[in-house]
Amino acid sequence: MQFAGSLYEIWSITGSEAKEFLHNILTADIKNLEDGEASYACLLTPQGKILFGGMIYHGGAGQFYLIQPKQTAEAFIKRLKLYILRSDVNLTKDEGKKISIFDNNSQEISFHDPRPMIDLFWYIGEEEAGMEIEDYHKIRCEACTPEFALDYDTNSYFPHDVGLDLQKGVSFKKGCYIGQEVVSRMYHKTDIRKRPHLFFTQEAIQSYELGDQITLNEKPIADILRSESIGSKNIILTICRRDRLEELEKTANTLLANQTTVTPQDLS
Repeated sequence: MQFAGSLYEIWSITGSEAKEFLHNILTADIKNLEDGEASYACLLTPQGKILFGGMIYHGGAGQFYLIQPKQTAEAFIKRLKLYILRSDVNLTKDEGKKISIFDNNSQEISFHDPRPMIDLFWYIGEEEAGMEIEDYHKIRCEACTPEFALDYDTNSYFPHDVGLDLQKGVSFKKGCYIGQEVVSRMYHKTDIRKRPHLFFTQEAIQSYELGDQITLNEKPIADILRSESIGSKNIILTICRRDRLEELEKTANTLLANQTTVTPQDLS
């Protein structure tokens, strides 16, 4: 059995300037994060694309926890250390702490998942428990909530492309952070072209690879991130060109994902 919490590792962030440090470089509003609250947040490139992402949990007494996918954790921490300089900030890997993720709060929890479409509860303890990895992926997929490193790579998308603003992972009220100018400019555009979107198929679900796309007349319309069979539904999670999807509604053409016929979720 592989618990969903095993996907992540935990780093403790302490020091008198820890809150200000995180607030000034990450996309989320860390200064207003209360004790016991969490926020999804990303570190961006200067060009505004997502470099790394993870959960920031305020554990109280000036201590923060960074919960991040294991496969990118070392690189994320290495990048954060470049920005510390002389700040009173300490980054320490919490070897003895484990993450457990539950679909109810009948047990002791640390925080409720801050992403609005995901009703899950996280606990930081000494042992792993809770739901399994497969169930966690299905919940995220059905909720149309992609996650960095689990569904897409570094430097692949802008925050709006993956719906980070819809997940309360971007603050538009705080001052500058890395990549903020680009994100702000996209926010004030009348039209955001790319968004997470679900597609459905009646055929057997496939295992898609990074780079696979849904096409319309051989023209790419969406990048495939993940596919899951949930009950009687076969779901494909994508980053979709919504302007091209709107064009589709005016035609009777067929969408294909590796020769499999798919149907998009209603845009409304």
